[in-house]
Parts: sequence; C-alpha cells; structure tokens
Amino acid sequence: LLLDELGEEKLTEVLKFIAKVFGNFCTEGECYGYAGDGRFYLMSRFRSEKSLKDKIRLISSIINEFAILKSSNLTVKFNIGVYNTTEGRRKPISEMIDCAAIASETAKGNINALYIPYTNEANAEIERSQRIEAQMESSLENGEFKLFLQPKYNVKHDKIDSAEALVR
Repeated sequence: LLLDELGEEKLTEVLKFIAKVFGNFCTEGECYGYAGDGRFYLMSRFRSEKSLKDKIRLISSIINEFAILKSSNLTVKFNIGVYNTTEGRRKPISEMIDCAAIASETAKGNINALYIPYTNEANAEIERSQRIEAQMESSLENGEFKLFLQPKYNVKHDKIDSAEALVR
C-alpha cells in the first residue's frame, strides 16, 4: 500500500528513516530487522509487556511524524514480531530472528496488534500448521480428500438455490 501511495524512491526513504529510529532505540544486545512485505522484527530486552508496549508506541509515533508520511497524509501501522533477549533467553541470532518471525506470523490478519511477542505456544501452533500443510499434498495424491456440497437454502424464494463446496 505504501509503495502505491509513495512510489519506490520515497518508500525507500521511509524505510531508511524507520531503520534509523529503530537503531536509535536499540541498546546493547538488541537488534531489529525488516523482512520485506511490511514485516519488522525486533530482538529486544524487556522486563514487562508494558515497557515493550511503551517503547514500540514511542517508536511508532516518531516514525509517523516523518515529513514524507505527514505530507502524504499516511500512517504506518506496525505489526512487529518481538523476541525477548533478556538474560537467560539467549540464542544464536538466526534463531532469535526465526522466533520473531514466528511471532509475526501468528499476527497475520490482526492489523490492530502493534507488536506480537514470541511465545512457545505460538511456535507450537506454527509447527502444527506446517505439519498439516506437509501432509496435504500426499493426502491429495492418495485421494484422501472428499468433496461435499452443502446446500444453501434461499428463504425468500423458499428453495435451495446454491451450494457451498466443502473439502474434508
């Protein structure tokens, strides 16, 4: 959406500004990244959800004051996957990025979530979805899917006028 509104050159400037703001807020042992497709990841130390929320709200408000966004009457809404780097939870950076990505993945469709912290439950849900997807292709090849047509009744005309296709 921002690309359509701003064009590639201005969007690049906005992304550079966002990176600068995130960089200014990251302390030792913290880092951030942009994965494309509007997804940001943050590896941050936080003691409480409130401190994390306050930090991201401040970052968001600074970014949305950027001149290019203001002059275009646009607002950037964040949906940041966050991994807590507090002592005792350290992992290699690639694993922390994966965890932040998992957190971000669980927020798909939730445009009101400012940030999504990584949880073991989120990881388990992603793994479950991946297992199901991995089994789908072989199930299709083996003819394990069945098509059902569920009639849709039109009350106004007092008759069945269409059907919903269901695959089980």
